[in-house]
Amino acid sequence: MTKETFQKEKVILVPRNISYDRGIHLAIESFNIFIKTNPDFKMLIVGSGVGKYYNYCIDLVAKYDLNEKVIFKGQANRDEMINYYNTSLITLIPTLDKEGTSLSALESMSCGTATIVTDVAGLKDLPAYKTNPDPGSIAKSIADVLDNVDKFSTEQRGSVLENFNIKLWEKSFLNIIETIKLR
Repeated sequence: MTKETFQKEKVILVPRNISYDRGIHLAIESFNIFIKTNPDFKMLIVGSGVGKYYNYCIDLVAKYDLNEKVIFKGQANRDEMINYYNTSLITLIPTLDKEGTSLSALESMSCGTATIVTDVAGLKDLPAYKTNPDPGSIAKSIADVLDNVDKFSTEQRGSVLENFNIKLWEKSFLNIIETIKLR
């Protein structure tokens, strides 16, 4: 399987619906720190959001004067998401709580985009770059990954293609079904 080459942009992608557990405020706060030494980057937040927390995040962007740098794209279809993954330099999954295996993280890594996840819940099992769930740690992790972005994207993609593919999941699922039948 060959990987198509895409022009990567100086974009940090946050593919998350906007809720507190998904840590969107952490992404914004960490980006505010990161952007001070990397002013040519943008952050795209792709996912739906309404209500108080969404408004809080909008206000946080305004508070840090990031209106031109943090863009809320709303919901996106599968083809749009693939394009976002393929053209973003880094994907950030800043989850605080209640996350199993992140399909967004797996999709990102399979597209060859360096992916950073907070070291919580089911994200701990992924081959992504792990960080503590606080703005300073996340900002430092973004800078660290950026220093070796090609290395991380290549290693993560290889690991996902080898260890998180549908054939392995199918085999595991069928083993579970057989075990249940034998009881």
